[in-house]
Amino acid sequence: MSTGTTVRLRRCLSLHSRGRTMNLLRSNCTKSRGFTGGYSGITAAITPATLLTAACLVVFIILSMSACGTPTPTEPPPHLPMLSPSPTLTPSPSPTLTASTDVPTIVTPTLVSPVTLTEPKSGSEFEWGSEITLHWSSLYTLQAGECYRLKVQAEGQNALVFYSTEDDFTLSAPSSGKYEWAVAIVRSIGEDRYELVSDESDWHSFEIVPPKPVVYSISPDSTAQGRAVQVVVSGENFTRSLTLIIGVPLQATFVDSSTITATVPITLAAGQYPVIVQDPAGGTSISSTISFTVQALPPTPTVRPPYPLPVLGWGGIIGCNVTFKWEWTRTLAKDEWFAVRVGKDPNPPRAQTWTQELQYTYVLTESGKYAWQIAICRGKPEDAHCSSLDGTELVASEYGVFEFGGCATKPPPIKPTPP
Repeated sequence: MSTGTTVRLRRCLSLHSRGRTMNLLRSNCTKSRGFTGGYSGITAAITPATLLTAACLVVFIILSMSACGTPTPTEPPPHLPMLSPSPTLTPSPSPTLTASTDVPTIVTPTLVSPVTLTEPKSGSEFEWGSEITLHWSSLYTLQAGECYRLKVQAEGQNALVFYSTEDDFTLSAPSSGKYEWAVAIVRSIGEDRYELVSDESDWHSFEIVPPKPVVYSISPDSTAQGRAVQVVVSGENFTRSLTLIIGVPLQATFVDSSTITATVPITLAAGQYPVIVQDPAGGTSISSTISFTVQALPPTPTVRPPYPLPVLGWGGIIGCNVTFKWEWTRTLAKDEWFAVRVGKDPNPPRAQTWTQELQYTYVLTESGKYAWQIAICRGKPEDAHCSSLDGTELVASEYGVFEFGGCATKPPPIKPTPP
């Protein structure tokens, strides 16, 4: 017989004995009360029988409390174990030990293949203000609670993180500079908490080229040679790193994105120069309509001593040949010439030849009145042009006038007369 069954049997026997005792006491007490009352004929008097009845009542209450009431603290109830099935214990897996090191092998979750970045191609360039859409592809199908994690990192800055369930993401007009990006598949495991489902992809790069500077005007737009002047250049997309070129690189002062100033030096030669703005990041701006002019100074007249005028002589007429002679007190330079000028009245005399001799023979065919003159000029015969010596006036003799009657006559010479 089990221990639990024995305890229960003993308890039942104890309760049964207490019940019999209580019944016996009730019977005895009742008989005592009846006997006393019936014998004396009174019920209110305190007699030994009354005391016996009270004693029987106290014993009855005590036995009732022992049989049905809660055990007193000094007599705790017996412990009754629960007869329920024992739980089945699942043994924990033992770590696998390697034969060489006996170090437990940690089993990690298997990650799926990383995504493939498709567009834009790594190293691509985009104009400033463009919208850049990043594309990728994956052989894995996203499950519930999974998404793509996109990291976009500008050069020298912390990466920005975006989450998407689509295989593309658009960046709206990012700032100029170089960027790198990569994508991984992740699973949400709590508020702002994710775990990797795939390895991160390779990192690709792209660049946003800064806006090209544009020149609208320059003021003032000219200066005299040898005179420095400060200019103001107006346009847009100017930066502090740009260089202004007007003939030579100038030290430009950045005012704002649409205004720069600089000083054109006195050493800039005469000429017309395009206004060029160069930005190491944004490229070069050359305007075909905006230019700066350095005006040449007027030439300074060369002061020379006055040239003496040739003095006409006369060589005579022989047949159709007229010989002219003259005198000059100076010596011609290598590029200086006597211009013999002959004309029939009323036409002015015109140059007929250049010579460095002091005489010249001219053949006439028509009779009449003629005028002649000797001028001194500077030039080259092959250029067919002879300019004046001092650049302001022609150095020439007075006119000489003579009559030519024909090849058979020999008229006397006529003295020179003022023109």
